[in-house]
Amino acid sequence: MKETDWDKYYTNRGTNKITKITRGFTSNKISNLIRRQGINNPRICELGGGDSCVADEIIQESKASYYEVVDNCEKGLSLFKARNHLCESGVVKDSVLNKNSVENFDICLSIGLIEHFNESDTSKAIEYHFKKVRTGGFVLITFPHPTWLYCLTRKILEITGAWKFPDERPLNFEEVTRTCKLYGKEIHRSINWKIILTQGYVLYEKI
Repeated sequence: MKETDWDKYYTNRGTNKITKITRGFTSNKISNLIRRQGINNPRICELGGGDSCVADEIIQESKASYYEVVDNCEKGLSLFKARNHLCESGVVKDSVLNKNSVENFDICLSIGLIEHFNESDTSKAIEYHFKKVRTGGFVLITFPHPTWLYCLTRKILEITGAWKFPDERPLNFEEVTRTCKLYGKEIHRSINWKIILTQGYVLYEKI
């Protein structure tokens, strides 16, 4: 299967007016979920974030003390590194399929990352999230969920040649939670319908 061209994606992302709106819905929902956990000045890690589209609002709303982005795309990391942030920040070039990474973050999140792998590697990517957080920390994962609205919207984008994610695989909650429940306790699950290409959300506390 053809892979998504992430260099091209990060280069052109700012020109898409629709995604600018939907990112606002995404960052607002994530910020609310993080705030409800009551962590003071959390240390946050975003996986596959590249030039993160949610970091600014999350940092501001959560009063994060540190925000790190992990990605294997140099283009995205360099764009994030060049930005000014309201807290200390860092970038790490790594693959979420790496089994050796162990950290002690309060929160690890990803937005539309785990669906770009086959089922086996998706499970490995989910496991990586839990390795990044301390016991009692939180893992928040969003992923495309195959509602009728997602399927219809994607079909239109594919027909018109506007679809840019050939390796995206919409996921059901069962596949995602199968791995999550091995490492944590479910706190929240929902579907974000506001962004049209509907996203599933799961939040787990690491045990």
